[in-house]
Amino acid sequence: METVYFGLGALTVMVVILITVVVMGVVRLKNVLEELRQEREVRREINDNHRRDIENVYRDVSDEVSGLNRQIDSRYDQLRNLISKN
Repeated sequence: METVYFGLGALTVMVVILITVVVMGVVRLKNVLEELRQEREVRREINDNHRRDIENVYRDVSDEVSGLNRQIDSRYDQLRNLISKN
């Protein structure tokens, strides 16, 4: 009888250890998945910021080029008017 009780006690301890290990594994997996989600969010924000910066630079360069083109057109018209007067 004592052997049966000892065997049941040992089995109970093993089951408790197994359940503990499984619970710890699930908790660790949950934490890793949360960290991955946060990392993905950070990367998304960084990519969005880079995209926005690139769009702003493109817009600035485009505006500057448009301004230069207007100046060139204006000066060309002035030269053409000077030449046509002579």
